Amino acid sequence: MHGGVLFAIADCALARAAILPQAGATTWAHISFISPARLGEELVAVARATTEWGANALVDVTVRVGESVVAEFRGQARQLTQ
Repeated sequence: MHGGVLFAIADCALARAAILPQAGATTWAHISFISPARLGEELVAVARATTEWGANALVDVTVRVGESVVAEFRGQARQLTQ
């Protein structure tokens, strides 16, 4: 599976974990690809907001296929102002 797809899945999980009162955006992110994922395999992304301050949240995401880790992702979300 293309790494961009794995990144997008992890980024969506980040958005769900960083529950901000208003719309937010990912300000930076890093992903490490650990093992391959193949077309047709079920991917599960588990995200956890590790730190929140002001309008920011730091989130760690692990993407798995079964028990195998496919990718580790860390990113920061920031609440957008109107």
